[in-house]
Amino acid sequence: MSNFKDYFTFDKRQRNGVVILLLLIVFTVVSRLSLPYLYQKNSIDSSDFEERIQEFEASAENKEPYKSKYTKQEITFFDFNPNNLSKEKWILLGLKEWQVKVIHNYESKGGSFRTKADVKKIYGIKEELYNLLEPYIKVPESESKKGKKEYKNELTLFQFNPNNLPEEKWKMLGLKDWQIKIIYNYESKGGQFRTKEDVGKIYGIKPELYEKWKPYIIINKRIGEKEEIMYSDKTNEDKEQNIQKIEINVADSLLLVSIYGIGPVYAKRILTYRYRLGGFRDLQQLKEVYGITGENYPKIVERLRVDTAEVIKININTAIWKILVRHPYIDKNVANGIINYRKQHGHYNTVADIKRSDLVNEELYRKIAPYLKIE
Repeated sequence: MSNFKDYFTFDKRQRNGVVILLLLIVFTVVSRLSLPYLYQKNSIDSSDFEERIQEFEASAENKEPYKSKYTKQEITFFDFNPNNLSKEKWILLGLKEWQVKVIHNYESKGGSFRTKADVKKIYGIKEELYNLLEPYIKVPESESKKGKKEYKNELTLFQFNPNNLPEEKWKMLGLKDWQIKIIYNYESKGGQFRTKEDVGKIYGIKPELYEKWKPYIIINKRIGEKEEIMYSDKTNEDKEQNIQKIEINVADSLLLVSIYGIGPVYAKRILTYRYRLGGFRDLQQLKEVYGITGENYPKIVERLRVDTAEVIKININTAIWKILVRHPYIDKNVANGIINYRKQHGHYNTVADIKRSDLVNEELYRKIAPYLKIE
């Protein structure tokens, strides 16, 4: 029995532990029951938030004209026909002056807007701006049908040689005055149609019209006459007499590729180099174009001539560094020397004054002097 009682007897230390445990239990229960009375939920006052919402909605009703992130200027929306729209109205629609100039240049060459989507195709019209303007574009039905009817009427097909064709016959073939002017301008610069495909390459000749002409184009024959050999195996002297030479300083890529030995790649290089020079002063400068060597140069130069009046000169009294270094004969150091001398001594009195720079020797001066001027 004594052993059984040992389970129900505690010494002093154990009794103290039981008392502390009971106190902790009581404290926990009382705390749990009293928490709702100690902490009461505070109601949220949303009146200020609702007031701000009302203010925002009121300001939205009286909002200012839309300011495009693209144009950084106000846009005034109104229904408009993009064809022959004035500069002032384009600017109201959010376009800049250079963009309006692109559109008017497109129209001056016979271009027109037949659908809303045509506006989007114009260089400089970003998609963001087009999406804003699209609901307001109104293209008349007559404009949208113009392209379909353009070649259905007043088109007389007959066999023809496109070289030196009279204006009346081009009109019979369905061309307008501005298109004929482009062809005559091409021929005045020495251009000739050597193949049927050359006709289709002329700006303003649409593919659908060219396909109608194609069966009727005759390059090497005249109607009702014997064969005309336009490019026969004559001597070089005879060729020079019969083939008009192309002026290299005004020729476009289409004229250049018509020359035997010049393909699209060489034509692009020649035009790029001409732009950097300001124009060719001597046909020998063609040898400075990458790829034109002593082997192909003689064949190319037979069809070319130079008009130095077309050369664009640099004003050394106002030219900035970027303009000077663009020229292939002027490197960065020479450009710095020209500008620094101008800053220290004032404007140049003569072009020869640039020789006072230590970097401009006599040989370099002879090369760059024809491309410089003072004003």
